Amino acid sequence: VVCRGLFGSVNVFLITRGDLEKAEAAKTWQHGSLIALWWTQMAVQAVLLLVGVRLVLMLTRRVGALEVGGDVGAGVGLPVKRPVNLLVAAAVLLVAVAISVAGPIGFLALVAPQIARRLWNTPGTAMWHSALLGSVILVLADFVSARALAPFQIPVGLVTGALGGVYMLWLLYRQR
Repeated sequence: VVCRGLFGSVNVFLITRGDLEKAEAAKTWQHGSLIALWWTQMAVQAVLLLVGVRLVLMLTRRVGALEVGGDVGAGVGLPVKRPVNLLVAAAVLLVAVAISVAGPIGFLALVAPQIARRLWNTPGTAMWHSALLGSVILVLADFVSARALAPFQIPVGLVTGALGGVYMLWLLYRQR
């Protein structure tokens, strides 16, 4: 919490020292936005995305086997450490690419897997269902963010954050 406050204040200081156009773009990126993205800017990110997705596809079969737990998997002779490390590396790469492009879009990675698991009633990891549902939620949130306050467009991260907050309140209410 202390580090977040410290680095947050450094961020705000840097934004106040930049010219107005760059400061506005940085502030929009901080909330997570798809407003000013062009396919011509995406060459490096597209290559990194392909590498990350390929790595995840190679490891998908092993994820199901690892759901029993690392100790049990190692006990039955499954290699545990290497696939887990590669999967974490792929996840970090994919998240870094997504955040470098659109900024931190709040609650999407938290809400999509939970809803996907409930919708499809899947035991264990619903990885592809979560990715599909997360994409649908993002597209719908982008649609709402473009039209909610038209002609002004709000960052998509504000819409997903509001949806995530409503979902968390529903979970808390249901828990009671």
